[in-house]
This record gives sequence, C-alpha cells and structure tokens, in this order.
Amino acid sequence: MGTEPTPTRLAEILPGRWQIRASNLLHWLNGERLDPVVELSLNSTRPLILGELVQFATSDGKERVVRSRSIWNGNDFVTRKLGMRPSARRWTVPGTSEDGNVIVVRHGSGRSAGGGIDVLVRENSDASEIRALVARESENFELSLEDFASLSWFPVPSGGRP
Repeated sequence: MGTEPTPTRLAEILPGRWQIRASNLLHWLNGERLDPVVELSLNSTRPLILGELVQFATSDGKERVVRSRSIWNGNDFVTRKLGMRPSARRWTVPGTSEDGNVIVVRHGSGRSAGGGIDVLVRENSDASEIRALVARESENFELSLEDFASLSWFPVPSGGRP
C-alpha cells in the first residue's frame, strides 16, 4: 500500500479549495446536498490545526456553510464543528496524487460508525481523468478494489475543471 503523508506534507498539501468528485458517504449521495466544496486553511503547524469550511447547496436551492476546526492527533484529524452542538468526527488522508492535486479522505477510524471515503480534487485542477487516475494509483491512495467499487463519481464540468 501507499505511504500516508506526514503532518508536514499535509500542512503543505491540504490548504486550499477542494471539490468532492467521488464519495460513498450517504450525505453526499442522497441528493439533499449538492456541489460540495471544502476549503481548508492552515491555522497552526505545531500542532497541525486546520480551519475547515464546507459549502454546498441544498436540494431546495439554499446555500449552506459549515465551519469546523480539525486538529491532528498523531493518527488522524479530529474535527469539531464551530457553533453547533458538541460532536467530533475523525478523518485522515491515506494518500495523495504525486502533484498534490488529488487526495483521498477516509472518514471514521477504528470502531467509529459512519466511516466512508471522499475523493477530492483541488479547485482549478484538471479533473477530466480523475476516475482513471485514482484507479491507476489506487495503491498510493490506499484504496482496495472494494473501496474503489463503493465510490459514486460526480459529473465533472465540461473542460474538466471543477
């Protein structure tokens, strides 16, 4: 399998705007949340802390924004939503493309329920061949055949740029 990026590499790669191009998480697949964009900002490197802003449209046409803070605990990120009831989710990045423009995010860890996978592409990167790239480099992203088969792929806008 691939090698999980170090916290230093994650601090280099993760900041920016990302579009979710594939997922197996029900909340992105049930048609209630559309066109998700994740914006990550670097708040601190020691410890590694990211600001997280998730934007999406609802099925009734409303825009939603969810703000969170994600802290690296040595194994994964622990995310807490800001301004909402206390809850936490865990996620990690098991692998990235060589150029850092494609990442796989694995949600949940250990015995945590509700785990899943998202494939994110950096905004303004060419996403026209994203599915083929992830299939070809599945080992780098630590995706099994079952993981890859579980993903639903979202349409890429014409021109290949999200």
